[in-house]
Amino acid sequence: MKKQKKVKPDEFYSNGPMSIARFGKDVIYESKFDADKHEKLKESVVKQHPETIEKINKLVSEISSIVKTLPPIQLLQTSWMKLFMSMRGIQAEADIGKEQTHSLRMVDYIQSIIASTPQEKTKEEVPEEDWEKLSTLVENLFDLVNGRYQIGASLLNALNDPQHDSDVEEFRFKAQIHWCNVRGERFFYHQVKALENLILPQTELIESTFGISSEFIINEFNKVMYTQTHGMHDAFKVLDDARLAFVEFMKGEYFKEYPDTTPSQAYELFLQKNGSSEIHANAFDKMFGMGLFDLKKITKLPNSFLDKLSWSPGEDQDFQSEGEFKGWPLRIWPTFKRPFVKFEDSYYCFDLHSLFDKIYRQLEKLVFATTEKNKQAWIKIRNVTSEQLPIDYLSMILPNATIIKEAYYTVIDATNGKQKTCETDGLFIYGDTLLILEIKAASFTYTSPTDDFIAFTNSLKTLIQNPINQGARFLDFLNSQDEVTIYNNKKEEALKLKSSNFKNKIICAITLDPFTELAAQTQNLEKLGIDIGDAFSWSLSIDDLQVYADIFTNPLFFLHYLEKRMLASKEKTLELDDELDHLGLYLAHNDYTSYAIKKTAGTGARLRFNGYRSDIDVYFSELQLDESTPNLLIAKTPPRLTETILKISKTTSGKPSDASTYLLDISIEERNRIFHALSEQLACDFDDLKPISNYGETNLTVYPIKERITPEIISSAIDHAQAVMLITKEPTRSLLITQYSKDAILEDIYWKELSIDKIPEEKIGPLRLVANNLREKRIAKAVKEGKKIGRNEPCPCLSMKKYKHCCLNTR
Repeated sequence: MKKQKKVKPDEFYSNGPMSIARFGKDVIYESKFDADKHEKLKESVVKQHPETIEKINKLVSEISSIVKTLPPIQLLQTSWMKLFMSMRGIQAEADIGKEQTHSLRMVDYIQSIIASTPQEKTKEEVPEEDWEKLSTLVENLFDLVNGRYQIGASLLNALNDPQHDSDVEEFRFKAQIHWCNVRGERFFYHQVKALENLILPQTELIESTFGISSEFIINEFNKVMYTQTHGMHDAFKVLDDARLAFVEFMKGEYFKEYPDTTPSQAYELFLQKNGSSEIHANAFDKMFGMGLFDLKKITKLPNSFLDKLSWSPGEDQDFQSEGEFKGWPLRIWPTFKRPFVKFEDSYYCFDLHSLFDKIYRQLEKLVFATTEKNKQAWIKIRNVTSEQLPIDYLSMILPNATIIKEAYYTVIDATNGKQKTCETDGLFIYGDTLLILEIKAASFTYTSPTDDFIAFTNSLKTLIQNPINQGARFLDFLNSQDEVTIYNNKKEEALKLKSSNFKNKIICAITLDPFTELAAQTQNLEKLGIDIGDAFSWSLSIDDLQVYADIFTNPLFFLHYLEKRMLASKEKTLELDDELDHLGLYLAHNDYTSYAIKKTAGTGARLRFNGYRSDIDVYFSELQLDESTPNLLIAKTPPRLTETILKISKTTSGKPSDASTYLLDISIEERNRIFHALSEQLACDFDDLKPISNYGETNLTVYPIKERITPEIISSAIDHAQAVMLITKEPTRSLLITQYSKDAILEDIYWKELSIDKIPEEKIGPLRLVANNLREKRIAKAVKEGKKIGRNEPCPCLSMKKYKHCCLNTR
């Protein structure tokens, strides 16, 4: 057996017993702690924990002391500008480093400090040394909270709790790190649309509460989004265009007519003459003033509305109230409750994440505070909306599906033996795939995982465990009989289902709130005692479906991804941070579960997959700037394979088939090899097309032709593929006949799965002659190309034998 070549890591870091190795986007962590040293280290960290807490409290106090002396709006403007500079060229989450993360904290955390710190006599400006000192303090604060504090707290929890569960502790740590550091629950491209989907149906309640319509709010928030994502670029272009035009203007006879005019006066006269003074002033305000942030300049939102969503300095009484974690980022931040800052009769927005991440729930809470009647009306509309949106997105991905909303069925109650009616929120049937939709519109708790970890985890369990239980109940019912009856919400028979008709049966636990970064790992759910059962339970948010609807433009690709996602849900090796990491790994490696298993086989190491969603991030970042950006994510599939899948999709009305499943299952490396060879033939040798046969993991013969597919062509192609099977002694081989027009456009296909034991006896002799002819042609081709064939190399005839045991003896 050939030894596997040892691959050196791209980067390697070792510190004592800890080592980290990076292989491309894969990072392997290994720990070889000596038991005694490990215990001593833990004792040291625990001993220093009170000191760590004291340092954090002191840092918060120092930060607040500086903030209350500085002009708040100029401070946030300075922080935003530095964030803007640090984010230039950054499009993917994986490229966000410590500098960018810290820059964002200098906006959102500082805004929270301003909201909770009464102002004293302020300085007129923000001195650079004050800003730098403040920046250093905030950086040190988050380093301690994210690092040493978490380690010490975990160790203390283990010491003080005899029932301590290390798995639960690990989840607690991840939840707290997520709470402190992760912002941006959706792509900016989706933020306004997501809000529109949720509040347009609530417009009557919105108007009665705020005096403005849902559509008006959406339009004005869209202006804020555009201003902060495009405003700086647009402003620079206006100023630069004016500068260039003014240079040309100055080349004329201007100074001869006005010899005493200064350049600045000339520039003002130039702007007035061209009627661009106001445009220029607005651009200048965006570049150097408050034009990017002042909501009165950007929008027409009324003060009464903005007041409800803004904090004046020191107005928030909770974040820095006395008690444990005073001012710590582990508390509920003021920005989580209100996104804007009010100062001297003006309102400002400095952070789009603070605005859009929680604005729907903030508006909801304000409506709830009016009357109980309004609260119940809102909840009723919210439930209807949240149950419809998943169906809308799934219908975009899987058109013409059979859909039953509010599917009812009867079961025998085990407690009393009587019949009872049960419901599932929806059934989505597409080909041999059944999606059981269980949708939860209730909000994920705002409680910090530090303040009340039990409430935090109970909220997670409610939004995941309950749907899983309800979906599992329906699956038990479906499997209880050969055929079951489903009723609609009018209690009329809707359809009959057979479990045997479905290859894939998937429980979809869909939530309104996008908390699924915490639920992307099956391990996370199990650590909390959530029983996911044997069925595939897919926890995702409506926002995840919105992303999938934009990416998957063909149902066969999505259904294939679902199959790979199902496999991944049971694999402990896969530690992924969110749902889109699964998609990124699929796009990169196809069968990414097998890839992960091979990477960690026999090592005992922990493997992290970094940067796989980067192409997805870049795509939506570019869409935000230019909506005509093409979707090239699925297009990474070789074009000739993509067109084949699309052709299959048309002939099967978008339903999966043996052909589409087989072709999409081919590994990235082999599909590139096969369909690159096909593309080269069609481009260079169209008049002399030849069959292409692949060997190894994928036994596929592609038989390209120019003429119409006839029974004679099919017979000839089958003979060729069967001859190949005789050479390689394969038990099976798949045959794909592809017919092309004179422009090399795919017009028709034929698919056949062949088995060597089904070749008629009378064909064996003639096929062996064909096989020998193929073998000779391949050997002759190798010799003609001047290849030196080593005795121990695979034989060019592709018999899978060594050359010395095969064709060498026949030459």
